[in-house]
Amino acid sequence: MMIHEFEVHQVELELQNEELLLARAEIQDYIEKYTELYDFAPSGYFTLSRDGQIIELNLSGANMLCKERLHLKESQFGFFVSEQTLPVFNLFMDKIFFTKNKENCEVNLSINGNSNIDVYLCGIATENGEQCIINAVDITEKKRAEHKLSNSEIRYRRVFETAKDGILILNAETGKILDVNPFLIELLDYTREQFIEKAIWEIGFFKDIAANRDKFLELQQKEYVRYENLPLQTANGTKINVEFVSNVYYENANKVIQCNIRDTSNRRNA
Repeated sequence: MMIHEFEVHQVELELQNEELLLARAEIQDYIEKYTELYDFAPSGYFTLSRDGQIIELNLSGANMLCKERLHLKESQFGFFVSEQTLPVFNLFMDKIFFTKNKENCEVNLSINGNSNIDVYLCGIATENGEQCIINAVDITEKKRAEHKLSNSEIRYRRVFETAKDGILILNAETGKILDVNPFLIELLDYTREQFIEKAIWEIGFFKDIAANRDKFLELQQKEYVRYENLPLQTANGTKINVEFVSNVYYENANKVIQCNIRDTSNRRNA
């Protein structure tokens, strides 16, 4: 009887052992998948202490800081933050542990004292409140693109403001004037308020160009329209002749029409 019970107990142990082995293999599989996701994620992951010491990090984080992962552990993350953005990072860390909410900021990392990269940091404190998890995304190219766009907009605005031709920007769908440059305001002796948000066919001195919406449809549908020697009368009654050229283009996915208006009175008189 005891032998039979022993044999039954042994079978149960073997079954339990098999279940444990299967569970261990399943857990190991999960660990390997998690490690792959953690290490080879495109963004950097850092676990920092309250004082900013690096406790753990993934391979992307190590590559971001251009050092071996082993050599980065126990280093201060703030050591890699540029002097200009270090106050931003310090405030970011304080807010993480004070609010216990997800916080974010943008800082510049100074790597090896030379190469700089811009990163977006998003972090939150752990449950025990002694550490925080930070996700770091390299936004250097995005910042460069924004800088180039900003410079381009500044250059365009400078040309727009100083051009010696009149320029109107129209909403291609509604025909309403979105912008007008100083030269056209001075040329026609009207105020900026008399242009903005009015449809071009509502402006009296453009009656020969787009006197009504039907005429505007022609202007709207063509990529390029040019009129020569159009007569215009300014607000003070002076009559001038102008060359009117319009082009259609897209601005932030919105279709707009740029109209260039050049005073040709002197050329016509000559």
